[in-house]
Amino acid sequence: MIQQYITEKQVAERFAIGLRQLRKMRVFGTGPRFTKISGAIGRTGGRVVYAIADVLAWIASRPSGGESALEVERPL
Repeated sequence: MIQQYITEKQVAERFAIGLRQLRKMRVFGTGPRFTKISGAIGRTGGRVVYAIADVLAWIASRPSGGESALEVERPL
């Protein structure tokens, strides 16, 4: 099966994540897995892309709202 990739801008737009936030998560290792495609030989930088499957797996692994693990009593 061939992996399908999208750019960081496409990830940000499609999943309503700010581009700066996505970049911060990449730096701190808290975002989805990514691949850096290097630029020309001898040049720094390059293009960052994300496998769609990795982004979806990352989203599925994130905690979500709804049921709480601990029930909190509220005063009447």
